[in-house]
Amino acid sequence: MRVSIIIPTLNEVQTIGEILKQVDEVDLGPGKEIVIVDGNSKDGTQDIIKKFSGGRAYVKCIFEEKPEGKGRAVRRGIERATGDIIVIQDGDLEVSPFELPALIRPILDGETDVVYGSRFLHGRGKTPGGSYIGNRIVTFFCNILFCTWLTDMATCHKVVRRRVMEDIELKSKSFDFDAEITAKLLKRKNKIKELPIEYVPRGVDEGKKLHWSVGFKVIIALIKYRFIP
Repeated sequence: MRVSIIIPTLNEVQTIGEILKQVDEVDLGPGKEIVIVDGNSKDGTQDIIKKFSGGRAYVKCIFEEKPEGKGRAVRRGIERATGDIIVIQDGDLEVSPFELPALIRPILDGETDVVYGSRFLHGRGKTPGGSYIGNRIVTFFCNILFCTWLTDMATCHKVVRRRVMEDIELKSKSFDFDAEITAKLLKRKNKIKELPIEYVPRGVDEGKKLHWSVGFKVIIALIKYRFIP
């Protein structure tokens, strides 16, 4: 099966070069495709992306005129992707592309159509206390609303079979994308299999863009998508 890796980026000059190198090196079978969607970065990220994509026919680049949010970037990437399996990979170094072969395997084996790489399946790990509590809260709300047992709804690593993704109409523009796609997968009775991944969190001084207020928006999105037909 052909695998498409969607990488949304915004001012990731410190990490994007290494992430692209790792994504390029990881063995995901024949026909691997890389789709990079940059939100008009101003720090040199685009220069690294353009240099990387040169001469690589399997790399597609989308340069937005202005940043419209992670959710919109991922949606644009999905629209351009041609793979049988869609992978979402952040442009930082918090989660490793070398985890992807294990995450894709259950789909290749026909066990499930959706795999989430969980940062918390075996505990908190290196996650700071505040971030861990925030993640536990939004995942708790998700589990209550959808009667499920997820440990990491907001994971950076989501792997979905393309035909499942095509049946879902996604509208989110920001970080509420995680809530929307999870809610709509669960409402369709798709089985989400979680596998443990290593997580190396970064701080605000290293480019972390999430603010605590995002948690409230995610909870509101979960409630909205639970009850909207």
